[in-house]
Amino acid sequence: MRVLGFLLALTVGLVLWGLTIAVSGGAGPLGEARGNEVMVFFIPIVVFAIPVAIIAFTRDYVLSGTWMLAAAPAFGFLNFAFAAAATSGQPGSWDRPLNMSTLLILVAGWGCLLGLILATIRRANSSGG
Repeated sequence: MRVLGFLLALTVGLVLWGLTIAVSGGAGPLGEARGNEVMVFFIPIVVFAIPVAIIAFTRDYVLSGTWMLAAAPAFGFLNFAFAAAATSGQPGSWDRPLNMSTLLILVAGWGCLLGLILATIRRANSSGG
């Protein structure tokens, strides 16, 4: 069953990372990715997915870490939705790049989620020995 989990994670990862490469190369509906779009996409991967995967790998939860890395592009696409929601109320927002305050809010949101996970792990370690 564990092998099936790894194979499924590999398949999901190949599809999501392949979709990421296709969209960033200009093959998708968004066109070629520019600086802010790349930052918006990689914020949750760098701030959240990779640290959680490293924690999982160091605690011998290899399958969980593999799934986190496989699902990392989904967090990037989700971050695009958050960024679109943050800027959609402004006229002409689709033509302008994101400002720094919006990017910092996105970083802070994913950082808070990582902090919540780390606090849960610390609490579990202190109560469980």
